[in-house]
Amino acid sequence: MIQVRTIFHTRWGKAEEVVAWMKAVAGIQAMNEADPHKVRILSDLSGEANTIVVESNHGSLAGWEQFRAAMFSNSAFQESTREVEGLILSGSTEYYTIEAEF
Repeated sequence: MIQVRTIFHTRWGKAEEVVAWMKAVAGIQAMNEADPHKVRILSDLSGEANTIVVESNHGSLAGWEQFRAAMFSNSAFQESTREVEGLILSGSTEYYTIEAEF
């Protein structure tokens, strides 16, 4: 099992708009067909301001790649990205192996 963390840095004061968009995108059912999983959206309480983290667990890197491909090929997702165009300054993705959960 792996955890994927995608970190976004938004323009000043735009984090709430990006979070609202992410919540709406999470409702696009076709994105969940390739690799069913749970998604968490986090916003900063400390560290770099205007940071949003999206976490999801997947069975494997292949499962993540299938999920990502389905998401980016979904026309509803593609159209929705216009809503946050220019609001996200930068981002990165981190991959972790889940060794244990308690």
